[in-house]
Amino acid sequence: MIAIVLAALVAAGLGAATAMFRAMDYVMDRAISAPGAAWAAWIAAFFVVVALYVGSIGALFAAGAFVVSVAT
Repeated sequence: MIAIVLAALVAAGLGAATAMFRAMDYVMDRAISAPGAAWAAWIAAFFVVVALYVGSIGALFAAGAFVVSVAT
């Protein structure tokens, strides 16, 4: 049972990583082609996406640690 839950968390983490890397790629493509002040806004959006990525991976690690601690 614990292996299934941990496997689901790993799958969720890989899905989150893929989505966030695609979002970062999209934002950086827009930042490179944006003129003037719009460039700064796209760079700020990039850092927001990075923060969301780090937070989501941290939440998945916390969930995994909780599952392991409850199961043992």
